Parts: sequence; structure tokens; C-alpha cells
Amino acid sequence: MTLVSSGNGRDLYLMGGRCKTTSGISIMYNRTFMYNTGSDTWIEKARLPYPLSAASALLVNNRQIALFGGDKGQIFTQIERLLRAAKEEPDSLKKDF
Repeated sequence: MTLVSSGNGRDLYLMGGRCKTTSGISIMYNRTFMYNTGSDTWIEKARLPYPLSAASALLVNNRQIALFGGDKGQIFTQIERLLRAAKEEPDSLKKDF
């Protein structure tokens, strides 16, 4: 998420993200939205090339947003699956290992 000054005020860009589900495995998003504070409206922008969460964004030259870091879901989803498997493991010796 980052804030950009525009001719109509300030725009807030929200890119990617995740949503935890009841299964414990998150849904990862590649969508981008811009919130225009002047008109109080959300506008969907171009999607990211892949789902991404926990990234950082930085405004460059007041014109471009640099998006870097983050997780495509490979590591985070793997951790969530391991945590779910450990929670469901009935054998306490295996669970503690």
C-alpha cells in the first residue's frame, strides 16, 4: 500500500494481499486498487503478474510505484499447511517433534 499525490488529491494504492480462510490456508491476491480520496471512490487498476503479499511499496519520482519484496505464497502457504497438519496430528509425539 502506498499514497500518491494526484491532481485530485491523494490516491491510495492497494496491491496484492492475502485473506485467511476457515481452512487456515490463505487466499493470495494479485489485484490492484486505487482509492481516490477526493471522490471517495475505489477503482480497479492493472493486476500484478502474480499473487503477492507482505510486499513493500515506494513512490518513485512522484510518478511510479516500486513494489519489492513480498511472498508469492509459496513459503507462507507451506507454513500454513504445516501448521494445519500439526494441529490435526493425533499423535502427540509427532506433534511435539
